[in-house]
Amino acid sequence: MEKQTLKYKMNLSFPLYNIYFDIDKVKQRLEEIEKYKLFMTEQDHQYDSNREKEGINITLNERGSRYGPFTTHASITQGLKQVMHKTEGWGNLDPEMKESLEMIVHKIGRILNGDPFYKDSWVDIEGYAHLISEQLND
Repeated sequence: MEKQTLKYKMNLSFPLYNIYFDIDKVKQRLEEIEKYKLFMTEQDHQYDSNREKEGINITLNERGSRYGPFTTHASITQGLKQVMHKTEGWGNLDPEMKESLEMIVHKIGRILNGDPFYKDSWVDIEGYAHLISEQLND
């Protein structure tokens, strides 16, 4: 009997990419990782934990310098979302329309709170609007 390979389609980020993977290879790799963990010392776990925290801090610092303080961004974005949610038309939208608008507002919050000349933010807004535009053409 021939071995069958299950393939899954994943959306990673915008623009969307189609990625396929062999579920058996994924399971095998996860088993290898679990075996490795059995032989890790407490010091190894601590080292991994510290490296993870360091990576998170680097990412947060980079994002903060690009998009401004998270708390201010959250206030701007949540305020805009509250306005949208209170409108009569909000209830008429499909879930993907709501999500697209919320993601656009998220990007607007980043623009208002951070670097307004960062092109990717504007491209992302265009992308989320395009996703809905394409659905409406179907």
